[in-house]
Amino acid sequence: MTSEHTTKIDLPGRSELARLIESAKPVRVFKDDRRSRVWQIRIENHASDTAHTDLVIKRFMYAPLRQRLGMLFGLHPAQRERRANRKLARGGLSVVPIVAHGAQRAGLGCRLWLITPMAGRSLETLLHDGSLQGGSRRSTSRAVGALAGRLIAGGWFFRDLKTSNIVMDQEGQPSLIDVGSVRRLRSKKQALRMLAMLDHTARRDGATATDRLRGLSGVLAQAGGLGTIKDLAQAVSRAPLPGGRGSASRGR
Repeated sequence: MTSEHTTKIDLPGRSELARLIESAKPVRVFKDDRRSRVWQIRIENHASDTAHTDLVIKRFMYAPLRQRLGMLFGLHPAQRERRANRKLARGGLSVVPIVAHGAQRAGLGCRLWLITPMAGRSLETLLHDGSLQGGSRRSTSRAVGALAGRLIAGGWFFRDLKTSNIVMDQEGQPSLIDVGSVRRLRSKKQALRMLAMLDHTARRDGATATDRLRGLSGVLAQAGGLGTIKDLAQAVSRAPLPGGRGSASRGR
C-alpha cells in the first residue's frame, strides 16, 4: 500500500489508515455500487486542538485484476482523479484535496482508494433539504456560478459538473470533488454542455429559475466570450448534456 499525506490535515500512519478503511464504522455512506464505495469516517485526534477529524474514503470496487492492469498503465480512475485534482489546484481552482491514496491487495489484483477531508455538504443536499434561504441562497448561486466560470476561464471541461460534485464549506464557498473526468476545454460547445449539466442537476434538485440566472451571472463575471446573460441562458437550455443525455431544457 502506498500513501501520500499533506500537512493540512492530521492523518494517522499508513498501517492505521489501512485498518480504518477496513474496520472504522461509517458515519455516512454516500455511494455503494459495483464501481465504487464512498463513505465518511470520524477519527479521534489525540494530539490536536480539535476533538476529531472527518474523512471521506472512496474505494474502487470493480474487478481487482482490471484495476491492477489499469494502474500499471497509469489509466486507473483513481490515478486520473489524482492528476486532475493536482492540475486544478495548481491552476487556482477550489478543489477538495486528496490527502492520502493507496491500493489494497485483492487476490491477483487490487482495489485502489482515495481519502479527502470532509469539506462540507453537497450542493445537492443543501438544495434538497431547504437549507439555503434568503441571502445565503443568493450568495451560493453566485459563488457556484463563479466557480464554473473559473473552470471555463482556466480552460477546463468537467463533464461531471453537477450539484453532487460541489461541496459548500462553512463560509459558503464551493469546492469541487470527484474531478476524475476533468479534461482540457476544446470548444465553446463543451463549455455550454458543462454548464448544461450544472443547470440540469440544479433544477432537478430544486433551484429556481432565479437561482440559476444568478449562477449564470457568476459565470459571466469570470469567463468571457459567452455573450449576454440572456444569450447564455438560451444557449445553456439548448445544449446537450455531456454523454448525449438530452438537453438541459428537458423537463421544463
